[in-house]
Amino acid sequence: ENLRFLAKARRLPQAADRITTLLELVDLTARADDLVATFSSGMKQRVKFAAALLAAPPLLLLDEPATNLDTAGLAMVERVASAHRAVGGLLVVATNDAAEAASYERVIRIEDFL
Repeated sequence: ENLRFLAKARRLPQAADRITTLLELVDLTARADDLVATFSSGMKQRVKFAAALLAAPPLLLLDEPATNLDTAGLAMVERVASAHRAVGGLLVVATNDAAEAASYERVIRIEDFL
């Protein structure tokens, strides 16, 4: 319902198909009809990913995307990042986690520019 509302507010065409695809991408298909208020913090994070991707933005900015996620959630973040890059999207991730940063194509360290 939340994603349908956002799609309607943004006047996105073919929103139902896009929402189905995004729910699969973030592993929430089985919980699609559940209230977000009943979700864990990690599941709410997944909803935020789906909402961010709904309009297929060319630039996706993620701040600490692995926060509150378990191992399956971390795999979901990688799928989201890969899917976004696969369609030509630019991904910018802010993280303090060196291992997470190492998984991306290019790393810019702020202290290198101070």
